[in-house]
Amino acid sequence: QRTITTTTTTTTTTTTTTRSALSTDWVYAMNGVSCDMTCAAVSGTCMLDAMNAVDTAAEASFVAGMFSLPCNEVYGESNPAPGWLGSFFYCFYNNAGSSTCSQSLNDFKRFCCCGSNCPTSDPAQTTTTTTTT
Repeated sequence: QRTITTTTTTTTTTTTTTRSALSTDWVYAMNGVSCDMTCAAVSGTCMLDAMNAVDTAAEASFVAGMFSLPCNEVYGESNPAPGWLGSFFYCFYNNAGSSTCSQSLNDFKRFCCCGSNCPTSDPAQTTTTTTTT
């Protein structure tokens, strides 16, 4: 009589995608408060070029999402974008590159860049794949 031995090998592959915690210099202004005043309150400086760089709906939605704000609709606006109109859950991006740090508008909350770290899109994600046999 013959004996046959069978060996089974199990391979497990685990893929994990992680995103590092996002720490930025974006600050959410109060209703009707300029970015100059908002940034001064956190010992920062208003970075107008970074704010004017929020020039697409996707970028405005990304910045709003950092503050857990919903954007029911997104519009291009020149003054005082970028920001959020809470009464309608509207987000605004800068479509003219002409906003200033001193602008404010009642019932409008600005997204203020108060330093050098103001991303306008999702940072790169890290993906790790581990295979064990």
